[in-house]
Amino acid sequence: MAATNLPESLDPALKRPGRFDRQVAVPLPDIKGRRDILEYYLSDKPLGPDVDRELMARQTQGFSGADLSNLINEGAILAAKEGSDAITQRMLDWAYDKILMGVERKSVKRTLEARRRTAFHEAGHALVALVTPGASPIHKATIVPRGHALGMVTQVGREDEFSINRQQMLARIRVCMGGTVAEELVFGSDQVSSGATDDLRQATSMARHMVTECGMSSVIGPVYVAANDERHGGAGISEATRQRVDAEVAAMLGEAKGAVRALLTDRMQDLTVLAEALLDRETLTRDEINTLLQQGDQQTPPSGGGGAGRRDHDGDQPPQLEGVPAPAAAQVASQRAAAFVLESRGGDSSSSDERLQCDSATVDRRATMYGVVDPADGGTPGQGEVVTAAGASQWETARAGTS
Repeated sequence: MAATNLPESLDPALKRPGRFDRQVAVPLPDIKGRRDILEYYLSDKPLGPDVDRELMARQTQGFSGADLSNLINEGAILAAKEGSDAITQRMLDWAYDKILMGVERKSVKRTLEARRRTAFHEAGHALVALVTPGASPIHKATIVPRGHALGMVTQVGREDEFSINRQQMLARIRVCMGGTVAEELVFGSDQVSSGATDDLRQATSMARHMVTECGMSSVIGPVYVAANDERHGGAGISEATRQRVDAEVAAMLGEAKGAVRALLTDRMQDLTVLAEALLDRETLTRDEINTLLQQGDQQTPPSGGGGAGRRDHDGDQPPQLEGVPAPAAAQVASQRAAAFVLESRGGDSSSSDERLQCDSATVDRRATMYGVVDPADGGTPGQGEVVTAAGASQWETARAGTS
């Protein structure tokens, strides 16, 4: 018996009949396997009551047994550093982020404007992911710098995905567009930062995959366009077809961006609430985001008020906010976000004058992340590249599962 990760490099004499002629593939564990492995590694450790094994199994798609062991060990080390008697879900989330994106960059000093821009960028991703059919559920949103990313929104699938449909693909493209569109609406088109570089790369890769490999374009048709296929060397693909593919990809991205612009314009008040809360708390979980938006539903005027924050808008679209530094509903939204923060801290929002200040990278092989790339790092995700660029592995897996 022998084991190798490179069977193609073995001498053919070793693989003749009667020798090592039977191959057994050992894939990465599925969600059930990860659940069992986590149960094994957690069995001898003190755990807090909030530890969610099911959530950990879902968000660790692509982890090997060794990766899961490392995740638990990192959480245990943090518990020891903090003098805690048990490992909590917060510690395991911290360990997960550290493995994927690197340690927190506590030495980074960002200006008020830079923090505000990052907060609106991530709020745009989060809001689009929440309301777009086919998008994976949000796990959390944060503006804490890690690795080469200045912030990120993490999504966790409900189950392991071996193939994805057209609605899910379009949803991922729209979530990618949420950050840059939010920046355009709040700060103006001339003030959009380079932090959306990786978002655009993911969106373009997904759109091209849909058009050239999945036959999901009515213009190109149900044709596999092997222009970038090394096995065929792009043979048989005319220049006219290449141009049509490029035009269709651009049209698909433009349509997604337009839909996201209409969505965020109509829900500008919700966008502002999320951004202000991120500025103060830096990290918001799924439950906290839902609480903020539910409070907004209760406090939104039914009619006659500012249309920027209305969800039941049924008339013409509100005017574009491009070039306007902040929406008209920003003051109300800030007060609502401040009340939420004070309440979570046990404070009394009715007697406090505290104002929210700013003092305080698609699927990949493990979870979907959308983040802002730090321009100081050359505009490339670096270690985060392993995370975000591995987004292609999701539809690579999809192709393998359907071929």
